[in-house]
Amino acid sequence: MDSSRTNITMIELILWWSLLGPMLLISIAYLLIMGWSNPRKVIQVYSEDTCRIDENGGPYEVEIESD
Repeated sequence: MDSSRTNITMIELILWWSLLGPMLLISIAYLLIMGWSNPRKVIQVYSEDTCRIDENGGPYEVEIESD
């Protein structure tokens, strides 16, 4: 009876690794291809179309959350 439980446990381990292994590899490949990026982006916004610094201290930094 003890050996049958060992066989079931070994089968369960093989099934778990057959599911987790590809998921882990896909996740690593995604991070390598797409890169790890911050979901927020900081850009500089100017007060006029001429992109000059105004009296109030422009350019301004704006933080944008990406989708």
